Amino acid sequence: LKDIDGLLEQLGKTPRDYFYQFVNAIVEREAQDKWLTKSGDIQEPLLSEDEHYELLCMIAQEMWLSSTDALKPEVLDVISDLFSEANAKEPSVARQVKERLKQHSLITSAETVRGAFSFDHEDFRKFFLGEAMGRLLVKSARQEIQAVLGVGSFPLEATDHAIQYFRRHKGVPADAIKLIQEISAAELPTSFVRENAGALTIWLLDGETRPTSIEQMNFPAEAFSGKNVFGVSFERCYFQPTRLTQNCLKQCAFLDCQFERFEIAASIDVGGAKLKRCEIGSLLLLTKDEQIFDPNAI
Repeated sequence: LKDIDGLLEQLGKTPRDYFYQFVNAIVEREAQDKWLTKSGDIQEPLLSEDEHYELLCMIAQEMWLSSTDALKPEVLDVISDLFSEANAKEPSVARQVKERLKQHSLITSAETVRGAFSFDHEDFRKFFLGEAMGRLLVKSARQEIQAVLGVGSFPLEATDHAIQYFRRHKGVPADAIKLIQEISAAELPTSFVRENAGALTIWLLDGETRPTSIEQMNFPAEAFSGKNVFGVSFERCYFQPTRLTQNCLKQCAFLDCQFERFEIAASIDVGGAKLKRCEIGSLLLLTKDEQIFDPNAI
């Protein structure tokens, strides 16, 4: 994008993905106008735009795994070396990448750690963390996915960006869901992996028409909010407070599941969804603002 009008036009076409378009404009400028190297008398991009994304994703992933928002210069140097080695960069290119990384438009001196570097804004860190997870899902990188999901509660914004990346790159939801479920099943019920796996899975299920079975996952609050889930069987799953909206669940079944709280309209139609042997902590009738705790009444 060469001008503000072009950027605004792109944002208008894809409001769901607006932040990606904004970041992409910055990365495009870095790749085409700033990170240039001379080849004879001609200046050429040092890295492709996708390589810029890959490098920034590696930084965001390392920050997440290290539970920090700032990295020391020597850590950035190691990441740069790993990137250059993985992409078979010549020594002269690798050296320039290492030098210029600390001057990237999206990287700045950290305020919290002296001499360290961080993303220019927290939103950029979450964006590239999400992009990193999206890349791992597309590649079905089991061990890395498990490591990332086990650190802590994965940011909602990062989950959103991960799914957007996954869809832009034509990932197969059924394959990703199967892999995530296998990773989740190997963890303890209290593991962050199960909670994060549930958050990713519910987004992957949104809009899918292929019947699916989900077992032993934990789902975050408002898991079904704004989503259309069809033909899914949830078995032995745990749900934080869950609000059901009109026709958000069609032909779904909940077997031996636990719900902290169900929130529904009194006359809601959920398209044939069934609950069998489920435990519901409380039921909130939204139209009456009435909360019921008696199991028999529920």
